[in-house]
Amino acid sequence: MIGRALIRILLPAMLAAAMLPLLPGATAAQVTGAPHGNPAELPEEPPGVPADTLFLFTAARPLIDSTGVLTQPRDLYGADLLFSNSGFGAGVFYQHNYSQAFAGFVNLGVTGSRDRDEFEQYDYQLQDWRVPGKVNRLYTLPLTVGVRYRVFDEVLVDNFRPYVNAGVGPSLIVALPYDHEFFSSFSHARTYATFGGFVGAGAEVGSGHPTLGVNVRYFFIPIHPGVESLQNDPITDFGGLFLTMNIGFN
Repeated sequence: MIGRALIRILLPAMLAAAMLPLLPGATAAQVTGAPHGNPAELPEEPPGVPADTLFLFTAARPLIDSTGVLTQPRDLYGADLLFSNSGFGAGVFYQHNYSQAFAGFVNLGVTGSRDRDEFEQYDYQLQDWRVPGKVNRLYTLPLTVGVRYRVFDEVLVDNFRPYVNAGVGPSLIVALPYDHEFFSSFSHARTYATFGGFVGAGAEVGSGHPTLGVNVRYFFIPIHPGVESLQNDPITDFGGLFLTMNIGFN
């Protein structure tokens, strides 16, 4: 009885195993984990390509167009806004870039000049605000020719471009009598010529156009024996510390 039961269980399994290779589309596999199918039909590895080969792919065009950032216009024309202890002023400039780091410029500015002790007080007799003892309204017009050199260009990003600069040139001092009205005083103006210069440092910011920048300059504009703003107190140096904001166009 036991033998008959074993035959009934094992016989169908043996027949199925014997007929499996004859079924259409059937393939054999090795127990060792080799790829299925006939080894002769498997694609061969391309000849001449080592197993550790690294393939590099480059984009058809640059992903970021940095040409506009890395290049500077050859010529710049622009305007300055000046701030100092004497008030504010304005100016114009022309700049020629010889290279990415080196440039030359011509700058003309006009700013008010005064003694540090000048304060307005109300004059009840004239019914107006006046500066006691003031004899002249003074204005300085420096014309400077100079050079500018960019620094840290290999360290900082290109949209922040620090530089140092210096310039020399003639300056004109204009004295308008204080006892005349502002516009009528021009017919009584006196002028004084001198020579001066400045040293400074600043930076251009941004990568677009127009070009924006800020510059700190210390001017040396000596004049002897001096020009009076307050009576009996002549000013002998029309220089000082200036903060300049500029905008340039090409």
